[in-house]
Amino acid sequence: PDGQPLRMVRRERLESHRLVEECMLAANEAVAKWFRTRGLPTVNRFHAPPDEDKVAMFQTLAGVYGVKVNTKKSLEPTSTELNSMLEQLVGHPEQRALNQVLLRSMMQAVYSSKNLGHYGLGAADYLHFTSPIRRYPDLLVHRLLKAAWKHGGKRAGPHLDAERERLELLGIQSSERERAAMQVEREVIAFYSCLMMKDRVGEEFQGTVSALTDFGF
Repeated sequence: PDGQPLRMVRRERLESHRLVEECMLAANEAVAKWFRTRGLPTVNRFHAPPDEDKVAMFQTLAGVYGVKVNTKKSLEPTSTELNSMLEQLVGHPEQRALNQVLLRSMMQAVYSSKNLGHYGLGAADYLHFTSPIRRYPDLLVHRLLKAAWKHGGKRAGPHLDAERERLELLGIQSSERERAAMQVEREVIAFYSCLMMKDRVGEEFQGTVSALTDFGF
């Protein structure tokens, strides 16, 4: 009632959530493939392969705890192989810390008119047609899809390259605003976390060290 935070709770992820996520992913891939097979421009969701050095560090660290990833020599692990590795971590005492290390090795996904695939999902075609948070790129895809349907789903002529350039600029702007929104969200959570703990200075709590930085743990 007074605007102060009362508690922090772990967000539940139910089977119903997983079902909706699977349907969402299937829709996103299907629409992305529809655009690609017709050679029509759209706004894709691109997720590049992770930083090789960081993945190697993660593999070494996980190996210390008995978690191995089976991959061919001289090749970086695929997203499927990394997922298999994460499954080995379920219930492991160091699951949370190792998950954080792997997460930090991943590149940030961006919006682009280029169709370069989504490493994290292991998808060759992917965009945001529908997402839990309604985003502007979703709306762009809806408009492009409706416009394509209007013309029978055919190539629209010589202006396709200009359209791709326009969509690339919109993708860059959407990626920038996404990062800005994420930063605001982190700052708000940190602020309310501090409000919740401000009267508990001096108490001791259990924690997990998941990283070392230049300013501490």
